[in-house]
Amino acid sequence: MYSTYGDDPEALEKLQLLVEEREAREDADVWGTGTAPTVGEGDTITNPTQRKERKLTPHEVAREKYDHYVYSQYRRCESELSFMVNKEGQAKGIDSFSLFSGPVSRVKKYGSEELQAWFAANGRHTLGSFRHAMFGWASDANAARNARLEGFENVAHTF
Repeated sequence: MYSTYGDDPEALEKLQLLVEEREAREDADVWGTGTAPTVGEGDTITNPTQRKERKLTPHEVAREKYDHYVYSQYRRCESELSFMVNKEGQAKGIDSFSLFSGPVSRVKKYGSEELQAWFAANGRHTLGSFRHAMFGWASDANAARNARLEGFENVAHTF
């Protein structure tokens, strides 16, 4: 597009603005925000779950977005914390990435205090609570309620 509109300064300025906005959105997606994204976020270029030819069910869309959310959370946390697994978890060979999904009780048992404090500050969804945040499905309401009740509010902020 730059070559097509290269002789029009006003068009180039608008194009540059669009590129910068898109890059900002992509950066936000990479680093995550700690909350579940809404359905329909992005377009078919920036969000593969929106491509109709893939014929994804709502459950498949939610799973892909959840996997992206978990990975983004992990990468952010990894850059901020030194230790994510406590001594008991290390002795059992628990992988720190595995603590970012699944039941909260596992994080409370094997996660370091630092990790639990990070989740208290940044949030943590299970797949069910993530789907509830996306779609509001009644079938996931218990998961969302449990994620809130079993949260990390009582953990001291150690970082």
